[in-house]
Amino acid sequence: MVSLHPPVCNFGWKARDFDLPGVDGKRYSLQNARGEKGLLVMFICNHCPYVKSIRERIVRDTLELKQYGINSIAIMSNDPAEYEEDSFEHMKEVAQVFSYPFPYVLDETQQIAKDYGAVCTPDFFGFNANLELQYRGRLDASRKDTAPDAPRDLFDAMVTVAKTGKGPAEQIASMGCSIKWKNEASTGNRDMQHDIKTEGRGVAENGSMSAMLKAITAAVKLVAEKEIMPRYMKVSHQLKIDGSLCTEADLAAQEALTHRLQAIHHVPVLGEEMTVAQQQEIWGDGRQELWCIDPVDGTSNFVHGLPYFAVSVALIRDGRSVLGVVYDPVAKEVFAAERGRGAFLNGTKMLKRSVAADLSGALANVDMKRLDRKLSSALASAPPFASQRNFGASTLDWCYTAAGRYDAYLHGGQKLWDYAAGSLVLEEAGGRMCCLEHDDFSDGDVWQRSVIAALDPKLFDAWKSWLRAHQ
Repeated sequence: MVSLHPPVCNFGWKARDFDLPGVDGKRYSLQNARGEKGLLVMFICNHCPYVKSIRERIVRDTLELKQYGINSIAIMSNDPAEYEEDSFEHMKEVAQVFSYPFPYVLDETQQIAKDYGAVCTPDFFGFNANLELQYRGRLDASRKDTAPDAPRDLFDAMVTVAKTGKGPAEQIASMGCSIKWKNEASTGNRDMQHDIKTEGRGVAENGSMSAMLKAITAAVKLVAEKEIMPRYMKVSHQLKIDGSLCTEADLAAQEALTHRLQAIHHVPVLGEEMTVAQQQEIWGDGRQELWCIDPVDGTSNFVHGLPYFAVSVALIRDGRSVLGVVYDPVAKEVFAAERGRGAFLNGTKMLKRSVAADLSGALANVDMKRLDRKLSSALASAPPFASQRNFGASTLDWCYTAAGRYDAYLHGGQKLWDYAAGSLVLEEAGGRMCCLEHDDFSDGDVWQRSVIAALDPKLFDAWKSWLRAHQ
């Protein structure tokens, strides 16, 4: 049983219509379920311990929300073949035992869960009177254990939505059991599961990409087409706690990627736009296997119209990336890699390009602002390379180094999503990497990892030696 966090709230996202059978014999749609001031859509089930621990408080809160003009509906999308307790007959029993004051409906095809991007039970979607999403957070601080005095996050948020039409800016994601998808939920799912679990047999003899890697690539390209490029140079931005930028495109792409990647391989998703607490918890709980995504790497470039940004997705197993895709939607270049099976550019195996003969003739990508003063001063006053670049998208920097477009690469500190996919592309292209502090790149701090890298081994050794001597 995998515990997951839904993505952050995509404010203004319009509710999708549905026509689903309820346990009371009636059929329900958006129009006959909504209230005067809004609608709370809840994806729940019968067997999940997270849901069981909060059922009484769901009943309490939904009853009280009716007084504010907020109606509620609960949707069960799990495949009952996995848990018989989630069958329609058991839904009737649970609704009667707990006196559900809201319709409890069955999403037998699971299409509505997919339309909403639901990932777990419980997963709450709070809409205003115009059916625009304003809340995608938790009920309260409870998890599997009851917390009777916990602050009423959902209730308070939906009361605010009823009064103002707007949800709170700060929201804490819900947590629950993953939705139990049917085997046919994604095309080729069985083949893709075989690819990721079987060492050495997922790639054809001619070096083509595996079905799993092709599926990830297709998902990333589709999300970029639907959620990112239509917003290019057209969205406002906000500052995150760490001072970096976030836009509507980041949030929409992260939500869409979460849904599509979990349809390919159902493991937890760790995204850049989650809170630090959520990221650390997912890393701790799901490190055995998880997706790591950066929905828009280079958001500042994206906002200002600089065509150097990318979508990055990696599948991490036991702390190491095993699959990686980095997509540049402006240049329409897909860099992809699979551990032990090679790196690819637009589906073709990457071949080593000739690089500078020595460090003095190299084109280096150097991110100066994260280096200590001594090293940055040495690089600025007496650089060992011929020329220097840095355009502000780490995922592409890795891939450009892998493709031989940069001869050497240096970065003072990257987050997990900055290097998870790109470092695998470089490694599978035959490149070398380490940290400023030590030689084993994989032993670096997960959340702040320095980078020394190059495609050519001899140039890498010279680059590393110079940097270590000038720290």
